[in-house]
Amino acid sequence: MPEEKTNQNQNNIDEAEINKLRSAVLKWVEAKSASGPAAGAKAKPAPPKTKPQEIAAKKDYGPTKREAPKTGPVLISPASPALTKQKPALGVSQPKKTNRRGKKRLYQILALIIIIALLALIIFGLSLYYFKWQNSTTELVTKIIPYPVAFVDFRPLSYHEWQKQTQSLINFYNQEKINNPDLPIPSLKDTQTHILNRMIEQAIVNQLAKKYNIKVTAEEINQQTQGLIAETGSQELLAEQLQKLYRWSIADFEQEIIAPLLLKEKLRLAITLDDRLNHEARTKAEEILAKIKTGQNSFEEMARQFSEDVTALQGGDLGYFGRGQMVKEFEEAVFSLKPGEISDIVKTQFGYHLIKVEEVLTDDNGQAIQARARHILIRGKDLDSYLEELKNQKRIWRLIKITNG
Repeated sequence: MPEEKTNQNQNNIDEAEINKLRSAVLKWVEAKSASGPAAGAKAKPAPPKTKPQEIAAKKDYGPTKREAPKTGPVLISPASPALTKQKPALGVSQPKKTNRRGKKRLYQILALIIIIALLALIIFGLSLYYFKWQNSTTELVTKIIPYPVAFVDFRPLSYHEWQKQTQSLINFYNQEKINNPDLPIPSLKDTQTHILNRMIEQAIVNQLAKKYNIKVTAEEINQQTQGLIAETGSQELLAEQLQKLYRWSIADFEQEIIAPLLLKEKLRLAITLDDRLNHEARTKAEEILAKIKTGQNSFEEMARQFSEDVTALQGGDLGYFGRGQMVKEFEEAVFSLKPGEISDIVKTQFGYHLIKVEEVLTDDNGQAIQARARHILIRGKDLDSYLEELKNQKRIWRLIKITNG
């Protein structure tokens, strides 16, 4: 019987331990259910104190008053990979798809607007070139959109500038017609052609000026303007006349007329003095000088035959002249020679000169004050003829065909 008592006591102890374990598990489940999975600590539940064999043996005791659930809550740590691998709910991805569709739609609308704008510009441009419109609407549009009227070596010339200059010249002719009813007025075709040719020529002049590093300064322009103001009487009168004749301000006149003229004058000299461009002229002058020095022909004969000056008929005779009447290079050469002497080749803005001094007049102190001389002039390239050569060499595209219609 002692064994039965021992077994009974042992069973009572085991059942008490199991009940304690169940109560602890149920309390833990209730606590976790109340706070939610996120509120749980990272610590894992304590393992049961009973051995596996003892837990398995509980099936022999039958149901208790409150059994633990067969499956407890799954504990997931906030840092668990299971959380990071979870896919977002369907509702979260919908705004992204909506945004993408909205952006795509916006891009399509912008692309359509650009295409329509380009088509409008092309259609307007074709009409512009075909009809050669001259009105305030086209002036406004071409001022904003840089339609070209021509290309010179792939450099565009502004349609707006062509239109503006044409209108200024037309206004000038109309004003002159009022003052002189018999004055012949060029046709619109002639006026448009003249302006376009002038713009093409000016583009070539600008290229040459850049090549020779020639510039017109603000002081030089202002000096010419002040001369015009002095001739007119006042700055206000000059401004009034320019506005009436051309619809220009003084600044417009300086830009359109004064600056280009000064640039051409400087370029004209540079072209004449360029030995590379005037190799043939210099060679010709050297050959003439060699014949004179060998005595084959007299200076007068060679002047009549070869000089490209109005004095050729007089054997190159310039008559008497004093200091300050000739260009600097020519004057210095003349007054450095003695009567009967012939100069070497002298280069001036007019070309290549050969000079023979016939007589020198001096003052009481023996200073030369006048001289009588002959010369032979072989002209170098003239700017105007050189520009015509360049026009045939340049790649020039005129985008409008000017007709009487």
